[in-house]
Amino acid sequence: MRRTRRPVALALLTMMMLVLALAGCSKPKETTLTPEPTAPPAKQFEFTLMAYTRDRPYNTVKDKLAEGIQQELAKAGIKVNIKALPWAEFLEATRVKGEGDAFLLGWIGDNGDVDNFLYTFFHSSQMNGGMNQTNYKVDKVDQMLVDAQRTSDLKKRAEIYLEVEKILSDDAVWIPISHGNDYMAHTKNVSGMYIHPTGYLDLRNVTVQGKKEFIFGRGGDSVALDPALIEDGASAQVVEQIYESLYAYKPENTDIIPLLADGMPEISADGKVYTINLKKGIMFHDGTPFNAEAVKFTIERMKTGKIEEMPYADFTFGAVEKVEAKSENQVVITLKEPVAPFLANLAMGLAAPIVSPAAVKKYGDKAGENPVGTGPFIFKSWAKDQQIVLEKNPNYWNKNAQPKVDTVIFKVIKEGSLRVDAVVKGEVDAIDGIAPADVKRAREGAVLLQKEGMNISYMGFRTDRPPFNNKELRQAIVQLVDRNAMVKALYGETATPATTYVPPFMQKSMETLAGKSANYGAALSYNPEKGKELLKKLGYSTK
Repeated sequence: MRRTRRPVALALLTMMMLVLALAGCSKPKETTLTPEPTAPPAKQFEFTLMAYTRDRPYNTVKDKLAEGIQQELAKAGIKVNIKALPWAEFLEATRVKGEGDAFLLGWIGDNGDVDNFLYTFFHSSQMNGGMNQTNYKVDKVDQMLVDAQRTSDLKKRAEIYLEVEKILSDDAVWIPISHGNDYMAHTKNVSGMYIHPTGYLDLRNVTVQGKKEFIFGRGGDSVALDPALIEDGASAQVVEQIYESLYAYKPENTDIIPLLADGMPEISADGKVYTINLKKGIMFHDGTPFNAEAVKFTIERMKTGKIEEMPYADFTFGAVEKVEAKSENQVVITLKEPVAPFLANLAMGLAAPIVSPAAVKKYGDKAGENPVGTGPFIFKSWAKDQQIVLEKNPNYWNKNAQPKVDTVIFKVIKEGSLRVDAVVKGEVDAIDGIAPADVKRAREGAVLLQKEGMNISYMGFRTDRPPFNNKELRQAIVQLVDRNAMVKALYGETATPATTYVPPFMQKSMETLAGKSANYGAALSYNPEKGKELLKKLGYSTK
């Protein structure tokens, strides 16, 4: 039995050894590891910021403001490409052509009403060439702004506007930057000058000891001299000497008083019909009569104008349904719906002034270079980018406010320090646009006028297209700019940082009326950690 089992066992052992040998000679199978997916490398965010190269009352440092924002955002790794243009070219590029991803601008209140800030900049009817250059469109905000216009209840209006600001802050439509003080300086020989809250320049009572000529130095030229076409202060300064509106503001505030109108209007119970009597015997500079037909012509011209050509038209007269010349000296304006600030709009120095129908028809698209109104001064000449010369209107109707000088010259001196030199040396009689670095010198060498400005400077985002059609990206940018530090560095004591979308006194008044806390609806504050967190979430690199 043993003999028969030994060969079998040997055979089995031999086979096992052979299998092991073969296994030992074969290469082990390599294990392939699947790599973890990697995120694409974060990219640097960059955008184009449009800026202007002339001083404005709300920004006396010009395109240095753009550089300040550039430096603030560079701290977080954002690249800002600045495109700075002369004022007229800037307006064309930003408002008409829509250039840039974001832009710097500002606003001087025209009538003391919050509507003049919030409706003007955030209602969608003001897009496409109007003042809503961010192209912000939110149906709820549109309706709220209209509701505020349609009520005369001040508490209700304040409540609505504060809630609108709250929405704007969450949507991060702007970076509110600052509110600038208004400054002018004149020689000791000048009297009768004052700063109006709206920037309105009234030169009727100005006198210059020893001469009958008044020279006003300023940082840039007017864009046009047709009240229907303008939106800038440099144009308004001249227009306000040549043209007049139905109503005006008191010298010290925005209380409304009659001008070409003979008394305050009769307003219907529903707030939609304004019956206005006109002063008699007033003539335009071209010898044609001021009358109800001229008022009708002015308003209807604005109503039919394109918003990109007449930026104030819809804001001022968009609610007008019809205008009727009931007689030579009575006009009736009927609104589609009641508009609480409509009377205040009629007193503005832009859009509202009454033009000579004959002159507009005569000059056509050149009416902006050949202005004809009823005001205290008559247009004489215009050397572009140099000076505009006006002469006293010998037939000015207002016997209680006859001009004291025979000639007014608006002279362009682009460099701010040179303007201060000119007024200190007596080469000009008065100047505006005084930069922070020049305030002390102007105070010591001339008579410095100073007033809290009814204005705001801001950076607006193009919210309707990439990259800033992304709300979180806008929120990131807002929180990455240290407005307090930047405003202090750029303006010193000549401006205060902005926290909301209207001047401080308006904000405070609304909060008091509505019983809300201070800075209700304020813009997002400086928070670099949160800003960078949002950037990273969106796939951008940060520092």
